[in-house]
Amino acid sequence: FMTGMDMDAEGASLPITVEWNGLDIDGLTDLMFSGEFAEFFDSPGDIDDLDFIRVEYQIDGGGYQNLIWFEGGEGDGLALNDAAQVFTKTIAGTGTLLDLRLTVTVDSGDEDFAVDTFVITGTVNDTTPPVITCPADINMNNDAGICGAVVSFDPATATDDTDPNPVVTQTAGPASGTELPVGTTTVEFTATDASGNTSTCTFTITVVDAETPAVICPATQTVMADSNDMYEIPDYVGDGLVTITDNCSTTFTTLQNPAAGTMVSVGTTNIIIEATDDAGNT
Repeated sequence: FMTGMDMDAEGASLPITVEWNGLDIDGLTDLMFSGEFAEFFDSPGDIDDLDFIRVEYQIDGGGYQNLIWFEGGEGDGLALNDAAQVFTKTIAGTGTLLDLRLTVTVDSGDEDFAVDTFVITGTVNDTTPPVITCPADINMNNDAGICGAVVSFDPATATDDTDPNPVVTQTAGPASGTELPVGTTTVEFTATDASGNTSTCTFTITVVDAETPAVICPATQTVMADSNDMYEIPDYVGDGLVTITDNCSTTFTTLQNPAAGTMVSVGTTNIIIEATDDAGNT
């Protein structure tokens, strides 16, 4: 609040100025000025033609521009009276720093002025996206008996410099708790703040087939030797005498020892059948 009357008679060198320098307007748009103004003493609105109350501004040192001006009986001066009134004006432009300057000349005994409550407002121009954090990548083995795994995960989290509660949504990939196939699946989350700024993050879920094939061999066999007391080992897999199953694979790399066609003598021979699936499990 400031008031004055017949200022030069009180020793002031006119005009007097008051400045507010370096007001931070970074990131603001739709700048507005409001202030309360009054003049009374002998009669409302009585400011001589050469006297004035003026408010100016400049943005980033670009030169002062008129904002509101009460001068004599012209313009805004007609609206002044003994009761403080709020006047609002648009501040054109945007920038980083705003300087505001009040200049007053009131030099007669019957002239006075009062100003109060200067306020600069603006709209936050938020262009900074939220900071979003996804869960860490997940690596896990398949669930027993299936070519995949049921995977649960936490949602992403987000923070923002202006919005305390940015909205986080899953925008790609399966929902938590879904059965995922063997392989790598990508999940994406997006965070949106109140100004519509968005950011995304992704993480991967890798399910590994760690289950070995099941090999079912025939029961112990008793066979007759040939006339030379020898027996030729058959192809147990190729002849369908061995059953191989797996949670994922339908074709296998097999190894028989002794190999099919091997001649063995009378006695007991152990046959080993080895099966390897597509994931390398044996």
